[in-house]
Amino acid sequence: MGLLSNINNVFSSESIELVSSCANDTWLSKYLKEKIKNSSLSLGDVKRAIDTLDENEKFVLRTSVISTEDLKSSLVLLAERDCLLSLFGGAQVQVDYYSAIDSSKNNYDRIVKKTDTRIYSDGESIKLKKGKSFYRIQYKISGLIMSLLSKESMPETFKYNADTGKLANVSASEMLHSKLDFACNLLARFPRKNSLPTLKRLVQHDVHFVRWSATQAYAKIAETSETKLLLTNLVNDPHPHIRNAVSYSLANLFSEQQ
Repeated sequence: MGLLSNINNVFSSESIELVSSCANDTWLSKYLKEKIKNSSLSLGDVKRAIDTLDENEKFVLRTSVISTEDLKSSLVLLAERDCLLSLFGGAQVQVDYYSAIDSSKNNYDRIVKKTDTRIYSDGESIKLKKGKSFYRIQYKISGLIMSLLSKESMPETFKYNADTGKLANVSASEMLHSKLDFACNLLARFPRKNSLPTLKRLVQHDVHFVRWSATQAYAKIAETSETKLLLTNLVNDPHPHIRNAVSYSLANLFSEQQ
């Protein structure tokens, strides 16, 4: 019996398992590394790679939605990555903490034990640890939004409607922004000699949020002098948000050196 099924039995309620998604970069890394090796990486390659990720390679947490008479809904979370979960629109929520204790050598045969209960106010964050811990979130108001920040690999934030487990209030441009930001950060993890030239080309892109995502990723791996030069060239960027962000970043760089 799987861990999630086990805890559902503890709650004595039938539930529907929903899988929310965040890109696992294993397959994507191999794809982009091969492209870089062949010196043929383009922005289109990056977008197509992310868009064609198989659903089995996208995950962050599994959610079981349980309805009861006294509560609008109750969520059971099993985190598959270390995450920071923020809750909005639910006034106060009750979070019950459970741990799965090994009862035998069989990893799928574990005893679930309640370890703690806490009350969280609207907007407060809960740290979720991957592996053996479960979290049961109970709330009375429909429309609770979960904002999930993955703490592994690279930070990624996704918002879900707690009633459905689906991404909430996300526009097409926001999804594209998120994917491109993810791709740029992934590129920053490759050898500098391969990734810096690609990111530098993306800094010249026509779309402002592509330029800024590439700039942020570039700054993570470039030398301070290289970053300063790149930011200086963006001081007169046509987009006001980038101009403001560049001014702020340059000021921070200079203050750190004093």
